[in-house]
Amino acid sequence: RVERVRKQKLQPYDKLMKAFSYGPALDAALQTQQPVNVASLLHELVLRGSLDNSLAGRDEETVFPLLRFLVRWIADPRF
Repeated sequence: RVERVRKQKLQPYDKLMKAFSYGPALDAALQTQQPVNVASLLHELVLRGSLDNSLAGRDEETVFPLLRFLVRWIADPRF
């Protein structure tokens, strides 16, 4: 009998990162409101050199969730 290996289902922000849609991936990670997800996605964007691309063209309404995350978690050394 052959066992089937189930593929792990990717989160929406992971799918967007695979498609190189960095801005929408950042928005999707921010919507989860899980600081580990947002911090790791921001780190990955820095490693890929695409943080500026993900932030380009944003207005006040789209920058606000990121700023709210940064203000809330900036003092926590884990993030």
